[in-house]
Amino acid sequence: MKADEIQRSGSFGLSVINILWAIMGGTRYSHDDVQFRDLLNKITALFRTGNPSGDILDVIPFLRFINSKIAGYRERKSATINGQIFLRDSIQDHMKTFDENAPRDFIDVYLKEMKKNPMFTAESVSNSIDYFWLYMVLNPDIQKKLHNEIDSVVGRSRRPSLDDRPNLPYLEAAITESYRVNPIAPQTPHHCTLQDAKLRGYDIPKGSAVLLNLYSVLNDKKHWGDPEVYRPERFLDSNGKYVKDEWMINFGVGKRICLGESLARNVVFLFIATFLHEFNFSVPEGDPKPSTYPTPGFTTCPQKFRIRMKQRL
Repeated sequence: MKADEIQRSGSFGLSVINILWAIMGGTRYSHDDVQFRDLLNKITALFRTGNPSGDILDVIPFLRFINSKIAGYRERKSATINGQIFLRDSIQDHMKTFDENAPRDFIDVYLKEMKKNPMFTAESVSNSIDYFWLYMVLNPDIQKKLHNEIDSVVGRSRRPSLDDRPNLPYLEAAITESYRVNPIAPQTPHHCTLQDAKLRGYDIPKGSAVLLNLYSVLNDKKHWGDPEVYRPERFLDSNGKYVKDEWMINFGVGKRICLGESLARNVVFLFIATFLHEFNFSVPEGDPKPSTYPTPGFTTCPQKFRIRMKQRL
């Protein structure tokens, strides 16, 4: 593989998880750390074997004792145990130097709360970034517009920051459109009806489990017109300003909306803005155009594809 060509397969996962863990656990890990890489691989496997609407083990749970490979149970169990061990060791390390009057991170806050009386989002954030690169290599004209916008606002002498975000409406629209066209989470977590309800002639009893099909909402032809087309302009007004759409509910709705939405949006923006500032992205010569059909799971991700990264002058 050439030096400027990379395989897209969770390439940014370690960096994303490092940012999140710096906030949660107060430390950062080397990309060569074997334990940390193994944990990320286990988490990735966990999301790939899951199903957002449930699977046969939710209906017939004892099947896992007959065949542990059913519905990826063995992989999920291994990932869960490894994650628990990692968190346990981190919490024990924190307890050695814990000062309840000077919390350093979320684990210290957790320990303080325990004295008074997490599952990572790196997978979804990393996949969001990968989907964006997918649509960049498939739409070089859009990538060119983004380069021009970033250069005009940021220049070439420094790198983008969150302060630049309000002045980069086309980039904001392009990121939002990548969220829409291939949503990371095709369905919301389970909700529950608090009382008997009726919807379009159907009786829904109190206590019913409710799933919202996010993919259907974000790809509704009646609202979006051409949902299969990657078109950032749908989030811009006639003056080129970014406009929100009430149908963009990719982070969920109600009380169970994703708690990490703000952090996820900021991380994705900084990663994408910085890499677009520094590189051109394309399909390596001789490679087929990558497919936009997602790899299914509890969260989705693009199929494996290679990217050619060329330094911008």
